Amino acid sequence: MPPKRPAAAKKKKGNSKPSSKPSSKQSQSPKPDKEPTPPANQATVMTGTDKNLEAGGGSPPELSAAVADLECLKATHNDWGARCNRWDTKTIGDLEEIFLHLFINVGNWAYRNIDAPALDSLSASTKQDLLRRLEGYCLQADLNETMSRLCPLVRNAFADKLVTMLLIKDCITRFFINPFWYIAPDPNPAPDTDEGIQARPTEFGKQLYTFFEISFQPGTDSSPRGVYGQSASPTHRIPFFDPHRTISSDFSTQMHERRESMVDVMVQQVLTDPLLQTLLTTPENKDDATSRDRELKEIYQEAARLAVDISTHTIYLEFRTLDNIEPRFQRPSTDLEPSARCGLQEIDNRPDGHRILAMSYPAIYVHDDMTQPPLRSCLVKGCVLLENDQD
Repeated sequence: MPPKRPAAAKKKKGNSKPSSKPSSKQSQSPKPDKEPTPPANQATVMTGTDKNLEAGGGSPPELSAAVADLECLKATHNDWGARCNRWDTKTIGDLEEIFLHLFINVGNWAYRNIDAPALDSLSASTKQDLLRRLEGYCLQADLNETMSRLCPLVRNAFADKLVTMLLIKDCITRFFINPFWYIAPDPNPAPDTDEGIQARPTEFGKQLYTFFEISFQPGTDSSPRGVYGQSASPTHRIPFFDPHRTISSDFSTQMHERRESMVDVMVQQVLTDPLLQTLLTTPENKDDATSRDRELKEIYQEAARLAVDISTHTIYLEFRTLDNIEPRFQRPSTDLEPSARCGLQEIDNRPDGHRILAMSYPAIYVHDDMTQPPLRSCLVKGCVLLENDQD
């Protein structure tokens, strides 16, 4: 039999052009070390181009129009981000500074209110409860064994480190893991129970409808700053309100007050937590107790404001704890650094290979899928506590 001839390539229909080859600059760009994973509560948005490609069809003019719409959307988004987002004007560098300032304030509060000797007097069951609460921040092993592995300087101050870890983990869990904390504090409440924190009724549907009415009023000039962004319809303009200024509108005032009242309730829950109370000193008088409570409220309010600020951006955060890092420290590290108290900063006593026993605060990565390639960079290096001697 004569050999079969190879099948002729099918001609493309229409006026579509073959995709151009990537430039040398694009081909040499480094690939991101890991594809950013959107948070669980973030829905995957499929563009018109993606739908046509998935269906395996779509005429070239339709594809061209979809691509043009996508490029227009990106350009509009960039324009809004540069000029019109008056809810927040912070850069990524500002976020790094604010996070570090927040962590330092938590550590200072713990240092001023810690009852260090109380840690040694805790029962074995209480220490186990403490370790379970610190999962991801402290090695899940015998607490006494972990403390014996620390250098003396860290061991003597480990009680306030534990309180610092508890409060930082609580702030991150409350405000940053759940972006809807001021609407539904507990996204998975137990059956037949109210919200974990019910400062006052949520009435989410009513508030959302009010927000819709305020945001999409055609031809209005009600923004106190006179700053607008062009919406998809040329006859509608969207006012951008500062969520922290009570003069913006009745709706933003109510949301501002609700957030503050909810944070106050959260702080009261924290201060009355039996486990935390065992590690804190008892205030000598009413004034000391009021001052202590006010300082912690200010810290939690700062974390809450930061969470709302970040929610106005396209970026989202990733927190890396002991659950998703290597068990031993190695240099160079792009997202971890040993605590200065470990005494392992000197060149002749490098921390390479030392086991990580705890984290004062986690490593924070920032992601932005609106950039090409998608942005993934370390915002804050995690601070780790290392064992004193290498095994």
